[in-house]
Parts: sequence; C-alpha cells; structure tokens
Amino acid sequence: MARQRSKFTQVNVDIDAIERLRNKAGYSITDIEDKGVMHPDTYRSMQKFHNVRSDKFDLLVALFGVERNDLLMDRVDGAPRKQAPYGLPSTEEWAVDESFPPSGWKTSLNGLQYRICRMQHVAIADHFARGKFYDLLSVRRDLRVELHNHLQRHAVVAKNVGSCVHLGQLLSCVPAAAGDGWWVIDRWIDGRSLHDLISEGSVPSEKLPQLMKDILEGLSVLHSHSIILRELNPECVLLPTEWQPAVITDFEMAKLHGGAPTVRPKYWPSGPFRAPELESDQVTPATDVFSWAAILLYAATGVKPDDSNWRRAIANADLPSAVVEIVQKCLSSAPSRRPEDCAAVRKAISKWT
Repeated sequence: MARQRSKFTQVNVDIDAIERLRNKAGYSITDIEDKGVMHPDTYRSMQKFHNVRSDKFDLLVALFGVERNDLLMDRVDGAPRKQAPYGLPSTEEWAVDESFPPSGWKTSLNGLQYRICRMQHVAIADHFARGKFYDLLSVRRDLRVELHNHLQRHAVVAKNVGSCVHLGQLLSCVPAAAGDGWWVIDRWIDGRSLHDLISEGSVPSEKLPQLMKDILEGLSVLHSHSIILRELNPECVLLPTEWQPAVITDFEMAKLHGGAPTVRPKYWPSGPFRAPELESDQVTPATDVFSWAAILLYAATGVKPDDSNWRRAIANADLPSAVVEIVQKCLSSAPSRRPEDCAAVRKAISKWT
C-alpha cells in the first residue's frame, strides 16, 4: 500500500518576529499549547531550527492577528529576511551592537512598544548611535502609515531646533525594511538616563544645580521654537558619564504650534511628572516648567513625588530657600500661577551652586 504524502509543508519563519509578538502578548510557551496552537516541544524546535509545519504556522498567524508575510523569513514580496540580534532589525546604515544589551520593551503613550539599544555604523568603526525601535508588528499594515506623524515627530522637532548640546541630535529616522518597525536614531551618549541613576539613589547635592540648569537650557531652546515637550520625565534626560551636559531626548509626544498634525493620545494619563492641564491640551511653556520642578524633587530625594505630598517632598529635598520658593510656584495646579517661562526660573535659581 502506497504511503500517503503529507499535505503539510515546512515553513521558514522569522522567529524574532514571533518572539516579539509572544512577549508583547505575555504568552508563555505553555500558553501557546493551551490555545491549541502547538506543543511546547514543537515551539522549541521552531526556535532552534526556524521552521515549522505549515498548519502550525497558520495557527500562529491567526493567534497573533497578523499577516503571513509578517512572520515569514522568505517573504512573498521581496528578499528573505536575516535573523536579527535581540530581534531588532538593522537599517542600511546602522546595525544593532550585539555587545551592548538593549533595554526591555517599554510602552509609549500612543500604545506602541519600543526598545532602546546601542547601534554600530556599518561602515565606520567605533561610531555608535542610540537606537529607538518601535515595534509595528501588531499594527495592521494598512494602519501603519497613519502612525507616521507619531513616528516622525522626534525627527521634526530635531530638525526645527537644529544643533543644541542639551538636546538629542538626530542621525536617522526610517522604517524597518520589512515595514514591521520604525527606527529613531540619535547620537550616542556614553552614560545613562536620569531615571536609571535615581533608581540607585538621589542625585549628589553638588551635581544637582548644574543638572537642573542644563535641563532648563534644553527646554528654553525648545520653547523658543514654539515646541512644548509635554512629556519631560527622568527617562528622557540622558547623563554622560562625566555628568555634563545633560541631554533631553525622546520628542515623540512634543506639541508643535503652527498647524502640525497632533500626536496626543486620546487619553493622557496622570503621572508624577505630567502637568494637570495636559488632558485639556491647553499647554504652554509653564507645562514643561511643572515637569522640571517635579524632576528636581525626584532627583533631590530619590522618591517620586505626587500632588498629595509636594510639601513633604520639598521639605525632604533640603534645597535653598530661593529654590524652594520657585519650585512651589512651578508646581501650582494653575498654569497662570507658575513662572511663565524658563527664563524666569533660571533667574530665580541663578545663585544656586
């Protein structure tokens, strides 16, 4: 009796893309089995050999709600993909530096997930960049174009303000080759974010004045170009290993006055560094001044403040009286009661050293 030929074939899969989707959904390998897709041993074999039977592949596509092409190594519409380090694809000019582990996945206000990594120029030795990769795999292909205003906003802000030592310097802003991600690439800064530094304790008192003045300088340049950052927080302040100059980056949620398309989310959640007027979108330079003061208290105490413990945070910060006075004004719930711009704040703390 002739043996019946299997109707299934082996499919070469993009395991990096599958892992990105699985991690975003929070599925364990056992969860994949519980959902009737494949046995854990089959999944591990797929991870190792980068292929799987076509019927199992179709179940994965259905589970994640994507198109077949998003998970194929041998794409129907072009050249095959290459496996990427850490699941992050390269661009024509930049490749992920495999010797420098990237951050974990984070979620932006517009719901997109991203990772931060160090990148190496493909042609120039020892030339590094800060890459921010937005994962678009879970976004329908026909909707990805609608996100371009969000994804390009950082580049538009960087172009408008030009070169400034206190602001991130843009090197590239491009979609990933397969269309399932987007890269924002800035100059590399040897150091870490203010958030990472404070997670180990408060900022040394002798470093605090210059740090906060550097942040004010960056904000002042943005405001002079009619740009309100809106989302100033310790994660978007980068500190070089030698501490100076502090650099503000991550402009994706900035507001551009003058008719630019909005990038604000439908709902702007409250947070310890967000001014209360953000939900109404009636933002001014005083909006960023509020965030600046909240960051100052966080840096001085190592504790995230909120509107229920401003007084306690200010008391614990051990700041000069002139600084305490301006911080209290900056944290007023009414924007009209705050300093109107960075120049007023800078004048008030001019003698703080």
